[in-house]
Amino acid sequence: MSDGELLTCYAASGSKQALSQLVERHAPMVYAACLRVTGERRLAEDATQAVFLMLARDARRLAGRRVLCGWLHSAAYQAACRAREQHSAEEVYIDTRELAAVD
Repeated sequence: MSDGELLTCYAASGSKQALSQLVERHAPMVYAACLRVTGERRLAEDATQAVFLMLARDARRLAGRRVLCGWLHSAAYQAACRAREQHSAEEVYIDTRELAAVD
């Protein structure tokens, strides 16, 4: 089945098998894109998971697409950027707290 057919199947009936096939088919590309942006495995894994959660959430809206690669890559880039920004913000917060404890 094509990406579009699988997505339509998932959107229409909630078929876990259809979503699973999409994840299996595209997870390596999504993870690689996330890893290029974040440079860290844990962040890339979190971002990859977020992308497929977005796909599941937005399946009805995306169901008309025949190919998902472009959307998935764009979503991966955005999710990875958010993960990297949040991680950087957490590091700054931790560093600031540690500095305050030294005084």
